[in-house]
Amino acid sequence: ASRDARAPGHDGPLLTDALGMRAITDRMDIGEATVRALEAGADLVLLDAPHMRDAEADFHAAVGAVTDALATGRLTEQALLRSAARNATLRRPRPAVDAASFSAALDELRSLGERAAEAAIRWSGDVALTAPPVVVDVRRRVNHASGSLANPVVAALRAEGTDAVLAVPGEALPADRQPVVVTRHPLSDPKEADALRAVLEARPDSVVVHGGVRAAAPAVERLICMHGLGLVNARAAAQLLTGARR
Repeated sequence: ASRDARAPGHDGPLLTDALGMRAITDRMDIGEATVRALEAGADLVLLDAPHMRDAEADFHAAVGAVTDALATGRLTEQALLRSAARNATLRRPRPAVDAASFSAALDELRSLGERAAEAAIRWSGDVALTAPPVVVDVRRRVNHASGSLANPVVAALRAEGTDAVLAVPGEALPADRQPVVVTRHPLSDPKEADALRAVLEARPDSVVVHGGVRAAAPAVERLICMHGLGLVNARAAAQLLTGARR
């Protein structure tokens, strides 16, 4: 694509989607992806920062690649200056915000997220833990873009002061710990369903923490539906598991 190819009738900046998606990074590094996006006409580049990538390292890799591309002539200063001018049209005047006001706004946003997660969560059966938990994550793929399998439930349980450990599906579970099984697609993914079934057959006392909606949840005795897999959702589930919320 030409660097100056613009969509008809659009004079503003062009933004990329996340360059950290595996469809891109399985084929090239983030620096090369950044340069190619700019060559193709992008003005703003979204690097992405999924759980399993280092956002700061990606930023420096992108800057380094752009610097090298300028030195070799792949990119020109004039083209980047035109991009900068288009990007400048996005700026809007705003009043100065002091540190205290900014901190208060962040606190309000956190509170809003917590309230939303608490309102969304649903559960059935006795989900309060009777022993320290061992978390078994049977999900095979969480994010279709990054493939990240980061587990927020362990972190949330530990934040509640609970001695939570993570186990690999298929391994023997300690008898002195109660299993917490994390699911996402147990009805549509046969392998996830098999892994869940194996845990439940071995340990009927398991609590299932489902990241999706109730309609896509497995039929089990002890179930928590988080309606999301963010840390804020996991915190709401952890409060149920630890008895901090009834």
